Parts: sequence; C-alpha cells; structure tokens
Amino acid sequence: MVKLLLVLILLIPSISYAVTPYGGIGYVNYLNSGEGQNTSSFIAGLETGKEKFPWVFTFSFVNKYVRFVGEDNHIGSHFIATVGKQLNHKFNNGYIIFGEFGIVGVTRETIATSSYYNFYESLGFGYKRLRLWIRHISNASLKGRNVGENVIYLSYVFNK
Repeated sequence: MVKLLLVLILLIPSISYAVTPYGGIGYVNYLNSGEGQNTSSFIAGLETGKEKFPWVFTFSFVNKYVRFVGEDNHIGSHFIATVGKQLNHKFNNGYIIFGEFGIVGVTRETIATSSYYNFYESLGFGYKRLRLWIRHISNASLKGRNVGENVIYLSYVFNK
C-alpha cells in the first residue's frame, strides 16, 4: 500500500487541460507461461497537453482471456483502465519516442496478474500520427502470482 501511495504522489503534480485522443489495436502475449491464450486488445486513450511529461489515460478491452482466478479454463474478457505519466521526445521530422509508467485497474483478477490493482510501463515510437508500442502490466509481486500481461499496440493519434 505504501508503494502505491508513493507512485500516486509522484503522478499527481501538474495536470494540463489540452487533450490528444488516440485509439488502436493490440496483440496480447503471456510469454508461453500457460497462463492464457495469446489474444487481441482494443485501446482508447487521452494524453493531456503537448508537454514533455503529459498525463495519459487509457481504457482497453482484452478479448477472450482463458483463465481467471478461481475459474479454471473459463473463457472470458476483461477491461483495463490506466492512469500514468509519459516521458517523450518529439523530433522536428515527425518522429517521437516515449516511455510511460502508471497504475492499472482491471475488472477481473487474472492468473497472470492475480490482482485488481496493478502497475504498467510502456515503451514506444511513432511517426506523425502512427505509434507502435509495447506495454507490460503486472502487480509488482504485491499479491499472488506475477506473470503479467504484455501487449503490443499499433495506435493512431486523432488530434495533434
């Protein structure tokens, strides 16, 4: 709980009000751990402002994850909501590189994360309105198993 509070304290300063919406599709991989099937994900997000360290809010849907806590071999889906900060560098020629970190809430505990509350980190790059990035979600070994979920996203920025 102390770790979660420290992360929140680091995330709270300086919110700006201009937003950049984006949406995309993803491929979910569980690293051949037997924890779930590889499947698809859809994401919608907002970045606040044009600064180097914007807030990032996302909402995603993971399609047909195989195993939930207490429900062996149950096929179902779950939703993921994130709040985080992004560090980026935008080049003059339209390229961008970025990294993100933040907190995650999920609608169902999965075998891969074992918790409703998790953390994420992302790395990616883009050109103009297209971005390719990878996100890892895990519970940081705070509860139960911690295999985590890895998602590769291709997203489109609607407003620059």
